[in-house]
Amino acid sequence: MKELKPKHSTSNHKNDSKSNQPFFSERKFFGGGEFFKPSSPVIQKKSKTQTKDIKLTLAADKEAEYYDKAYFRGFEIGHSWVMIERADKSQDSYGFWPKTVFNASRFWESVDGKVKHPDTSHTPTAMFSAKVSQDELQKGEKYAADNANSKYNVLTYNCTHFARDFFQKCGQYAPPAGLIIEDPNALHDAIEKHNGYKGLTPLETEKPPKKSK
Repeated sequence: MKELKPKHSTSNHKNDSKSNQPFFSERKFFGGGEFFKPSSPVIQKKSKTQTKDIKLTLAADKEAEYYDKAYFRGFEIGHSWVMIERADKSQDSYGFWPKTVFNASRFWESVDGKVKHPDTSHTPTAMFSAKVSQDELQKGEKYAADNANSKYNVLTYNCTHFARDFFQKCGQYAPPAGLIIEDPNALHDAIEKHNGYKGLTPLETEKPPKKSK
């Protein structure tokens, strides 16, 4: 019987470096190359900046009620702004204001606006806080810088619009502040409602337990 000799492959396996590589090699694993390697110092450094150790607070100061004469005649509409507390306990704040004297009798008119930084003119009656990273906060700060010279309008772009937009630019949910016109009153009421769901007062303190009858 004629002896059958094994057929030789056209490729030289001994010299084929690809065939000798394990399946999960850098070359074969999803086209990898860095999958099994630790992240570079640049990536590791960036990940540290993502620590959410900054307390960002959407604040509202509710003054007169809508039906009070002081709301429109005295322009006691309150104020909305954002407060910042960093891990080292340093504090900062941003708010939006009319740059010129505001004519309350012609409240629908736009006037020159300005970003006040820090903004410590009011004391909050309601606060809604979240933890953010430095990178997230910088997005809000950029928003403030971009709107430093925006027009102030009570109906279309006021302190509440600015504060909620700043908060959202940092990647956070901001409670609503009115269906048509945003203002500190509506923001205060929305914050009070949201905090109440969590068993907190408008100022984020724990509610006292209800007295048994």
